[in-house]
Amino acid sequence: DDGGMDDLFGGGFGEFFRSVFGGEPGGRAQRPSGGGTGDRHATASCSLEDAYRGGPQVLNVGGRELRLTLKPGFKDGHRLKIKGKGAVGPEGSGDLYLSLRVAPHARYERRGDDLYVNQVVDLYTLLLGGELMVDTLSGPVKITVPPETAPDTQLRLRGKGMPVYGQPGQYGALMLTLKLQLPRNLTAREKELLQQLRAMRRPS
Repeated sequence: DDGGMDDLFGGGFGEFFRSVFGGEPGGRAQRPSGGGTGDRHATASCSLEDAYRGGPQVLNVGGRELRLTLKPGFKDGHRLKIKGKGAVGPEGSGDLYLSLRVAPHARYERRGDDLYVNQVVDLYTLLLGGELMVDTLSGPVKITVPPETAPDTQLRLRGKGMPVYGQPGQYGALMLTLKLQLPRNLTAREKELLQQLRAMRRPS
């Protein structure tokens, strides 16, 4: 749990909280079930890259910027309890419950600590083998495609997935599915060569 640290927020938090979570007109703060009278909750959106990196974050909460430090690898719906940072009630200051929403990524699909992605590969690389550059959240990596690799083959790249939350140095895998991209706009010569290859491969 990353909550409960007084140094997560800068100065002037009381004014910030009253304007965002307090009882001013238009406020939408809600009380978690079972919480104290001063407890409040809010949500903040993050990108998959934010969840991968962790560290200092600037999140938009109720139209205001909120600065805090997160451990890498947090998942969608991760909840932080920050003690004493709620509204001031009859029994003193309550707690702030902050839910982190990790937005879907345009390229990667996350399943636990593993990431899934499709990689387009040309016909010749699948047939003859070769090297392929693959983008990961930690940067591009070079992989070797074996000769005669079938389309939709899935490769497992260890350590190229998401960080395992709370376990520094541990990472999930990147599951890479190779998608065939057929050549287009063939020239007459290319078609001729393909016809010759087809004739050679036909059973006698």
